[in-house]
Amino acid sequence: MIDMPWLSVIIPCLNEEQNLPQCLASLVAQDYPKDRLEVLVVDGGSDDATRSVASSFSGSLNVRLVDNADRREAEWGKGLAIRQSTADLIQCMDADMWLTDASMLRRLASPLAEDADLAGSIAPYQISPSTSIWSRYLSLDPFQRDPLCAVMTPDIDGFVVEDCKGWKRCYFNSPRIPPVGGTTMFRRAQIDLKRWGGYFLEVDHPAYLVKSGYPWFAYVNDVGWAHRHCETLTGLVQKRIRNISGLANSYLNKEVHRDYVWFDTRSLGEVTRLAWWVFTTNLVLPRLVEGAVDAMKSGRREAMLRPIVALAVCDGLLFALVKAKSVHLVLQRSHSDPC
Repeated sequence: MIDMPWLSVIIPCLNEEQNLPQCLASLVAQDYPKDRLEVLVVDGGSDDATRSVASSFSGSLNVRLVDNADRREAEWGKGLAIRQSTADLIQCMDADMWLTDASMLRRLASPLAEDADLAGSIAPYQISPSTSIWSRYLSLDPFQRDPLCAVMTPDIDGFVVEDCKGWKRCYFNSPRIPPVGGTTMFRRAQIDLKRWGGYFLEVDHPAYLVKSGYPWFAYVNDVGWAHRHCETLTGLVQKRIRNISGLANSYLNKEVHRDYVWFDTRSLGEVTRLAWWVFTTNLVLPRLVEGAVDAMKSGRREAMLRPIVALAVCDGLLFALVKAKSVHLVLQRSHSDPC
């Protein structure tokens, strides 16, 4: 049996007293050696009982509180915790996420411990009956891509090159990869926080690793994360708008380096495909047919939400960008390929 590497789990928080107990309890239940595991709860200045909840788990977990009240932003807090960590491996998770299997951390870390060529170890999201119907719909996709994200990014199955014992070997032959960063365990030594001005941008890090000559990843697809992504459709659209332009580390902020490319305006094929998708989404019927087919294949009624989610995300983002006069920034950033 291999010796498990030292692992830091980083959880950025802001007023998460309701979600944090389930999150931390799922870490207590892990069969990962507790003397090789630390949990860094990064608090952005909560005014509820978040810090007390975190401290209450100190008897069963090696929990450390990291103060992020000055900056509050989650990605800055992740970078702050990474700078304080001395672990070999880094796993970030949100406070409204939990691990669905007691072996999950061990299953993710084992390929990295056994194969030095692997840059990361990926797990998908899984459907949890305790989450909202909107979160369950998103979890039909292994990386909770809404229909717009899915049409702009590739599926991970196209990158699997080998079935290994307990995991699949993926070769990412270009930085245009699925948005796997939020569910991936990384090697701390390969994280370059200076590239993003002190932030840790999970979605960008795998793309940067690929650019830097680290294309091999493990995909542990039979365990996964549960995630309360959103409670309402409005909440989902608001999250997407924040992802685009809401925070200092958002996609449109020129002060922050970005490596992940969602959409390349230089590609006629991509432009045509996206324009056609926007047009057919507003016709509703094509997305309705797709949802019905997905529902029959998966046996999940949540798939029928596809036309509603697609239309809300598509038109909600378009309206927000036009209102903020930010369309030109999307065009500038969508084809950037920084080295």
